[in-house]
Amino acid sequence: MKRKRKRSSNNATASQKGPVTKASLERLIFDLDGFLYAALLTHNKSRQPKMPEHGFLSLNIVSLFNLQISLELFLKGLLIVGGYARPSYHFLTKLYDKLPQNVSEQLEELYSDAIRAQGEVILLRYAPSPAPTKSDPSENKPLNNLRDILEYFDREMEAWQKRYTWEYIEKDKWIYSLGEIRSLVYFCKNTQGMIIDIGKQKGISDDKFGPFTNLILPPLSCNSPAF
Repeated sequence: MKRKRKRSSNNATASQKGPVTKASLERLIFDLDGFLYAALLTHNKSRQPKMPEHGFLSLNIVSLFNLQISLELFLKGLLIVGGYARPSYHFLTKLYDKLPQNVSEQLEELYSDAIRAQGEVILLRYAPSPAPTKSDPSENKPLNNLRDILEYFDREMEAWQKRYTWEYIEKDKWIYSLGEIRSLVYFCKNTQGMIIDIGKQKGISDDKFGPFTNLILPPLSCNSPAF
């Protein structure tokens, strides 16, 4: 069953308006590429053999923070190339709900393609503490649509407030994390291409636009103590 979503009008107000220029779009694409590269780099580092438990937690949250910024940038990129005002807030689900229905459906298809190509994105549940327990497989679940991913980040990460592991560990509650992020990296790169293609149709991007980094997806790895 498809979720019903509230749609904003094309004239919805936002704090940032003005024409999209080739330079501003290129900056956004470069930013998206950079945060995505940082997410993958720290994710790969956290999965190295013999990584200390707290080393994994620190690198994992840094990776997810950068991934959340990447997701925010591609959503805002789609809004501005589509002629919509760019909101200044950071809630991913609100940004997603501003997209036209046909665009959000296309994104869900791209996300499904990414899962088929790179594997499921699994939500892991573990207890943050001075000695975090391994995740309980019975509490883990796949995130099979894009909106579930965005809801996870809005609910659990709050990247504009929480960026450090101790901010999680100090809270006496279960915390969810993501397993492998290969599918999300694959999805974000494809969406980056989607923004560039729309920009070409409107004359504000060209063949010189990205991809700027060669993000090579490593083999699947489960070397972290939280797995």
